[in-house]
Amino acid sequence: MGMFKIMFCKHEYLLIRTIHGDEALYARSEWKCNKCGHNRYSQYLERKQGDA
Repeated sequence: MGMFKIMFCKHEYLLIRTIHGDEALYARSEWKCNKCGHNRYSQYLERKQGDA
C-alpha cells in the first residue's frame, strides 16, 4: 500500500532542513511531502530540484 500511496500522491513538499559541511557533497536541502512522507533531496538551498 505504501508504494502506491507515494506513486500516486500529488506531492506537497516542505523544506525539512538545509545541509551544510561534508553532507553537502550529495545535496543542499531535504524536502518531505506532507501527504505521503516521501523524501526528496535537492542541489539547491531554497528550491526543489527541477523547479524553475
